[in-house]
This record gives sequence, C-alpha cells and structure tokens, in this order.
Amino acid sequence: MLIRRTPLAPRSRPLRRLTPLRRVSDRMLTMDPAVVHARQRVEERDRSCILCEGPGVDVHHRLPRGRGGARHERDIFALSRLIWLCRDDHRWVESHRLLAYGLGLLVRHGVTPFWEIPVFHHGRWVLLDDNGGVVQVEADGQGLEVAS
Repeated sequence: MLIRRTPLAPRSRPLRRLTPLRRVSDRMLTMDPAVVHARQRVEERDRSCILCEGPGVDVHHRLPRGRGGARHERDIFALSRLIWLCRDDHRWVESHRLLAYGLGLLVRHGVTPFWEIPVFHHGRWVLLDDNGGVVQVEADGQGLEVAS
C-alpha cells in the first residue's frame, strides 16, 4: 500500500486559463443560426454534390477562409460563395487547388466578385447569385456568355 508522506497544498480554486485559446470554437460557429440557414439554402439549391452527383454533406466556401478569406466579413454566408460537395470531392478541392480555381470551385480574394465567376455545377457552367439562383452560361469563341 502506498502512503503519501507530504500533504497536498490546499487551493482556493482550480487552476484555469485566464484567456481562452479561441474566442469561439469551430463547433459553436456551426451552431450559429446564420450558418444553419445558409447550409439549408445551399442544400436546397444544389440537392447533391455538384461534381459527382452523389449525396453531399459539406458546404464548401469558394473563398478559402483560412487564407485571409472570410472570417470577419459580414457576407461570409452569401449563397454565391457556397457550394454543396460530398466529403471526397471536398478533400479533392482542398488538395488540388490549382484545378479547383479553374473549375470555379475556389475564388481568389479581392480579384473578381463571386457572382461573376462561373462554376462547373452539375456538368454545366453556371453563375450563382446570392438569392439562391443559378444562371447557365454558354461558351462562345471569346469566353463565357449568359444563356438566354
């Protein structure tokens, strides 16, 4: 049997970190009503993964949030910034960034507004707007043009 030879020093309160590591945890961000509402709207608009047509589970931000992208902007959950992807395609986009920029799945910060950059969406090129609309664009000899 082990016996303690020195008594434990009494403490008035447990030790606690004076400042939290993060202001808000990532889990709390996902519980924000604005996040939940944006997630539902994107799921209604896209219905399935926009690349493989499989069941989607992730909302992908076209502007990378970790690279100075949308952490403090008020329109972080604008529908033109968000697309619906399955987990495998979301991993593919994050690991093949150069190709994702070419497909409109990623957008560079401060270069062009989101609603002007077409996205390869369910096998066709479209423009996304902040109201949840999808407008198909067609390729001509000069570039892309809105289909009528």
